[in-house]
Amino acid sequence: FFWVQADPGTTHIGGAGDECSLVGVRTGETCTLTTDIAEAVSIDAPNQQLDCAGHSITKPKPGTGIGILVSGFQNPISNVKIRNCLVGQPGHGFFQGVNVTGAPSVDVADSVLDGNQIGVQLQAANHFRVAHNRFQGDGNLGLQIYEGSSDGEAVDNVITLMGGIAPTGIALKGGQPSPAPSPTARNKVRGNDIVGGDVGIAMLAQTRDSEITENDISGANRAVWIGPDGWPNRVWWNNIH
Repeated sequence: FFWVQADPGTTHIGGAGDECSLVGVRTGETCTLTTDIAEAVSIDAPNQQLDCAGHSITKPKPGTGIGILVSGFQNPISNVKIRNCLVGQPGHGFFQGVNVTGAPSVDVADSVLDGNQIGVQLQAANHFRVAHNRFQGDGNLGLQIYEGSSDGEAVDNVITLMGGIAPTGIALKGGQPSPAPSPTARNKVRGNDIVGGDVGIAMLAQTRDSEITENDISGANRAVWIGPDGWPNRVWWNNIH
């Protein structure tokens, strides 16, 4: 694993350094934004809900940093919900719109990821849910399920690939074999609408026992790509055109 840390100038949500009052209103464990944020957000405690209420989180210097970071490597963090956010905009996107690292049971829903190089990256993040989001812009990757992120689901997202280098809608990939393999396994990728790009859905090394079903993939050079050691998985009832 590598260490993921928030950028300087980041707004911190939850924990001892909670800054919700600077950008919104706190009700219990929910921080509801009342303004746009022109930098990054880090969620620093378990059981937090960030409701952006349609407000944006953007990057003055495009293509760098992380929009919303949920990292459980330094402190145990789980059961986080991210809702109704606009992360990135054309010309003001991040390298990663949302990064979840080592934090289980994170739910990203009803949000727009726009102009980021990677929309959402999940690394060692089990029991995740990414649902009802819209990914768009000229980035390289919509959703990356990575490094042992297992037992989760990516459902009913709309991913429109408009540029980038070999852009991919959804990629599943396990960890490196040293010191020990960390397969990405038992995930459900269902009901997503993926338009354009080079690859619709990619199952790469150490992807195991996942279901790819009821997705609509159109205009991709390769609708489904199974790489070396990217099996066994079930691919069924997808609409490819």
